[in-house]
Amino acid sequence: MAEQDVVRKVSTLMRMEEATRDAYDAALGKLGAGKAAAPLQRFRQDHQQHAQELRQVIDQMGTQPMAGDGAQTFAETLIDSVAQAHGYDGVFSTLRVAEAAVQLQYEDILQSELTGQASQTIRKLAKDEAEHIDVLELATHGLPQV
Repeated sequence: MAEQDVVRKVSTLMRMEEATRDAYDAALGKLGAGKAAAPLQRFRQDHQQHAQELRQVIDQMGTQPMAGDGAQTFAETLIDSVAQAHGYDGVFSTLRVAEAAVQLQYEDILQSELTGQASQTIRKLAKDEAEHIDVLELATHGLPQV
């Protein structure tokens, strides 16, 4: 795979991490400070950190992220609409779907010709995504409750 393709994929993943962070911001605003807030706040921080680490991967490749659109407004609108229509369960389900989409992007990048620190970073971040999915899967089945 050409380096430009890898940069495009990592740039896309960085933006997905940023959009997922924004979705958590919106969800936390809707759900408040109930029992579920602590893991959601941690996941939000994880996505912020992941975006920063992916930016470092791109920097290490000696290039800049490829252009993309800002997804913050979309993430906020999505969470707001889901919360109004489906309540807490809908918000958790939406976050679960967002996490799954990010996980698929990690899996795709891991098929690329990454080496050294870039490969280690992507593998580490992918493990976090798997944990997020597991916790949100529990939330969509009634645990933890807000």
